[in-house]
Amino acid sequence: MPCSDAIAKARERLAAGDHATALALLRPLRQDAETRQAPELVPLWEALAARGRRIGLIDAVPDKVLAGHFGEVFSLAISAGGHSLYSGSKDGTIRTWDAGSGSEKAMLEGDKTPVLAVALVPGERTLLAGYPAGAIRLWDLTTGKAVRQFKGHDRDIRALTVFADGRSFVSASLDKTLRRWNLATGATQGTWEGHAGFVSSAALSPDETLVLSGSSDKTARLWQVADGTCARHLEGHQNTVRCVAFSPDGRLAASGGDDRAVIIWDPATGQQKRRLTGHEWEVNALAFSPDGRFLASGGRDRQLRLWNAATGECLRVLEGHEGNITSLVFAPDGRFCASAAEDQKIRLWTLDWDVEILPPLPYDEAARPFFDRFLARHAPRPATPDAPPGEPIWPDDEIPVFLQELAWRGFAHLTAQGVTDALTRLKAEFVEASKPKGFWGSLFG
Repeated sequence: MPCSDAIAKARERLAAGDHATALALLRPLRQDAETRQAPELVPLWEALAARGRRIGLIDAVPDKVLAGHFGEVFSLAISAGGHSLYSGSKDGTIRTWDAGSGSEKAMLEGDKTPVLAVALVPGERTLLAGYPAGAIRLWDLTTGKAVRQFKGHDRDIRALTVFADGRSFVSASLDKTLRRWNLATGATQGTWEGHAGFVSSAALSPDETLVLSGSSDKTARLWQVADGTCARHLEGHQNTVRCVAFSPDGRLAASGGDDRAVIIWDPATGQQKRRLTGHEWEVNALAFSPDGRFLASGGRDRQLRLWNAATGECLRVLEGHEGNITSLVFAPDGRFCASAAEDQKIRLWTLDWDVEILPPLPYDEAARPFFDRFLARHAPRPATPDAPPGEPIWPDDEIPVFLQELAWRGFAHLTAQGVTDALTRLKAEFVEASKPKGFWGSLFG
């Protein structure tokens, strides 16, 4: 069928709500390099991709190069909507970038001390930055001023991860410890010790019950947030573990290190699920796609690799950086991946995903972690850490936002009414599970 005829017929089927047929008509054109970027095709494909679940990668191409730093870029963070990127560099600055245009929007500058780690605080009004010698600062993004310092570590900060309520965060340091902090007061809420070497990385599980850390002692560890105890040792690397990540649903974890390998773990059991090899030098950065079905890795070999997390297949090897890749983030909608490197550059890579259209469903149990997170996010905060949360309450305009999040996570096929009904049902379970059980309740469940 000629290209124009296929596009016209696909447009008809899309208007009629027959997304599967429209996708079948357009996929051959999208997979053909000669027709892939046809002006009539691109908007139709993007409309379908927004309704589908990613099953593979058609193409990945370099897009923008963000230049402005005068030193190695160590760390990246991205806004919830994916419109802004934040970078920390050896030049002592934190820069804010417009992801759409690639232009620099703002710069925060302290005392020229290298910025080793950055983390955006929910609400996106403040940003945490980690520095050498254990320094951590909270920056006000509106005024451009540092408003708080956190003192306790005595060696370089390598990672920062913030809780969803914005009230606390965890730091990882070369002093072999992790610390949890009260963001409002600057007080330490706990020091987690156990690694025999420096702690190079940390990631918070989506349900915020675990922190995953990587260390020069060749292990990754899972820590219980509630009491700071080590729940599991993850052993499998032959050298320093440089980077760690959780999938968005929390069902997978990943680690990469100096042994050039990426290991995907089951955090529930601590067992290895698969080992990914292909990098020629150490792996320094990891990031899961928003749906958790794909994984990006970057290393000293200057390569960005995209993997199928379920099969371990390497889908693409992207090259362009002229130095060690140090940090990776995905856009929340998965349309691009950003990489930072020693070459002082940040590169954006456009990702063209192949998708499948699933039949509409009211609910999918695989999406349960995201429903639970929505309810927790809208439950009134307890006055004390040990008190149960209140009953979740949300305005009607939060439902479209949640539907968009579910689509980004691979659940665009869930219906609005089904999601609303599921939230009502799960809300009752959430409230019941949050009630204090007392002695007899705890004894008999």
